[in-house]
Amino acid sequence: MACTVGPYLQEVLPQVAQALDFSRFSFESLTAEDDRVVAVINVGVLHSKAMLMVSEHWVIQGEKAISLWVAYYEPKALLEQLESSSTSFSMLTHTQL
Repeated sequence: MACTVGPYLQEVLPQVAQALDFSRFSFESLTAEDDRVVAVINVGVLHSKAMLMVSEHWVIQGEKAISLWVAYYEPKALLEQLESSSTSFSMLTHTQL
């Protein structure tokens, strides 16, 4: 099976990662059942006191992740940080967060 990397991994994730402060990181929960794993984390938004909750939903087959769905809860502070940075975030406006 060929693996394709979509626009989220290629364009959105690198921009989001540059706007987050991983020194303010914590796990809310980690749940695994059968081939599904859900991680809920909190991470700071750079240059602000804001925290962002992220829910990552993985599907695992064998030793490989075959699917990832990510939800950002109340992403206003993140979007403001991306908008104020020199990073172009046009892809974010066309991708559901």
